[in-house]
Amino acid sequence: MKKQNFIFLAVLVGVLLISFAGCSVAPAGNADTNTSSETADTSASGASESILNVVKMPEQYSITYEIESSEGVIYTIQKTKDADGNIYFRSSEEELLFLTDGNNYILYQSDGSGNFSADDRDALYNTTYVDTVTEKFMEYAEKSKKQFIPGMGSTEEQIVSGRKCAVYTVETGAANFVDKETGICLGWEEVKAISGHELETDDEVFRCTEFLTENIPFLTTLL
Repeated sequence: MKKQNFIFLAVLVGVLLISFAGCSVAPAGNADTNTSSETADTSASGASESILNVVKMPEQYSITYEIESSEGVIYTIQKTKDADGNIYFRSSEEELLFLTDGNNYILYQSDGSGNFSADDRDALYNTTYVDTVTEKFMEYAEKSKKQFIPGMGSTEEQIVSGRKCAVYTVETGAANFVDKETGICLGWEEVKAISGHELETDDEVFRCTEFLTENIPFLTTLL
């Protein structure tokens, strides 16, 4: 019996480690939707995929998500990191700029008109603080990990914001769009009805509307 249990556990671990995607930048898709579809080869002879267990943020990037809440409210979240490690973060509640000072950051806040100022130039903030303040962004970027939900599998490929992604779906109607190079989530969608049955969900849906990984303008120019 113990041997059978061990074999079952080994098989289960193997299933959880089924691979997903390794990526490349793709040409822009439809100008209106910024997406296009192409059928993924999911046969045994198709290209092998490799799981990204963690999201790999590029050295520099500017990524924006458009989110729709369960109440239908639409808002955006953006995070940008330039080649010098400076960080810009914008949400519906705040607009922040973190400029590097050695291994720490000086915090600048917007007055709502695009003008940034530091309340205290002598106050330094560490990376942990910056990660905490911008953690909402990472919640969307790491939503890709939900591809491991039981029953969710890769069904096709799409182009989202110029990036090739694998689309993972589950029978309940959820769809997870995962960038094939970085593992960053490019979108999460849920349908409202399946086979005529209305579904209720308290989850947000979102789609990446900008994904840049090079030629990011230096954020010091915002001052």
